[in-house]
Amino acid sequence: MTENYFEKGEKYRETYEAHGRNLLAINNAIENYKKALKLDQNNILYHYRLGYAYHLMRRLMEASSEYEIVLRLDPPQTPSEEFFELSLKYAPRIFVNPKEYFKLKDLVAVIHPIKPIIAYNLFWEDDIDYPGDNDPSDHEVVWIEFNKNKGEVTGVYTYFHKAILATEEAVKNANL
Repeated sequence: MTENYFEKGEKYRETYEAHGRNLLAINNAIENYKKALKLDQNNILYHYRLGYAYHLMRRLMEASSEYEIVLRLDPPQTPSEEFFELSLKYAPRIFVNPKEYFKLKDLVAVIHPIKPIIAYNLFWEDDIDYPGDNDPSDHEVVWIEFNKNKGEVTGVYTYFHKAILATEEAVKNANL
């Protein structure tokens, strides 16, 4: 029964993401994730998905609470030497203006557990004080896809205004 609630939650969340941000769908997803968690309180994936659903709705305090539970149940591991080497080797070159008013606050590299992709999350000082935003910083993501055997970058992607952007030129420049 637990998985049934979770699967329903997944279908509602996927509907929300694919078909125009329907509030009924995301609220149904949240309710189903909560029902699944009542039956399996320590399920890491269920807490993560509930947090993600809250995140999609910009309910960031609730999302943060669920993410904290995920980290308590599955604490971060100390990165391996291989992780550091990969994240440094494929780190994108970031060109910024020295007079840039909004400074880079933090950078987090996340290596996909299965696919040869590293997500570089850049957190900048917030450039606007938008009340409905609730974000403490601006967030940009650059994904680097690579061929580990050849040691080459095979894809460079970024997210910009609801679109994933990629160019062959970026891949060529990454392999210089």
